[in-house]
Amino acid sequence: MSFPVVYAVQNGEGRPLERLKELYFRSEELGESEVKEVRLALEEIDARRETNKRAKKYWEKAKTELENTELPAPAKSDMKDFGNFLLNRKK
Repeated sequence: MSFPVVYAVQNGEGRPLERLKELYFRSEELGESEVKEVRLALEEIDARRETNKRAKKYWEKAKTELENTELPAPAKSDMKDFGNFLLNRKK
């Protein structure tokens, strides 16, 4: 289970949470329209916003830790570039 789903289940309420649980936790494979409904429920519960917020928070902590390592500067730079790419890519 991904962080957005865990967040939604723990913090959601009302119809979006009910629909998410109905779809996400059933045993059958979801069709395209049901996947869209899951995404909509996650959006309505603000799971993407919270996921991005936490990703940024932990990325800042990781960069601080990275600076305290003895890695060569080019390796640190590459890791920072990769982390920034992951955080800011279009999803």
